[in-house]
Amino acid sequence: MKISFDEKTKNALLSKLEKSDKDAFRLMIKGFG
Repeated sequence: MKISFDEKTKNALLSKLEKSDKDAFRLMIKGFG
């Protein structure tokens, strides 16, 4: 199954993450990078 995000969904997720788990999100990004 292919998952695609439109801009609204992506922005909503990002703002949600920034409010709640910004540090955890950064660690997750580092893990992928």
